[in-house]
Amino acid sequence: MRGLIVRFAPFVILFSFFAFSTNVGAQGLSGPITSDTTWAAGDIVIQDSVTVLDGISLTIQPGAVVKFNSNGILVVAGTLIA
Repeated sequence: MRGLIVRFAPFVILFSFFAFSTNVGAQGLSGPITSDTTWAAGDIVIQDSVTVLDGISLTIQPGAVVKFNSNGILVVAGTLIA
């Protein structure tokens, strides 16, 4: 993918994409992930800021396509399994 920027800070990883699909759609995810979560195959849209809290795991299964709207970011303070 083009435009992937990964910034490292203590316990935080930010992902941001600058090349977006025009078919991202109006509905999407935003807010904190407060319990262990799995994203299955298919399209997942990050609408605004999504944060995986400390001590929480986010698993992204094969076939999942994570898309970001122009303001979308994924902050991982917990664990990301992809």
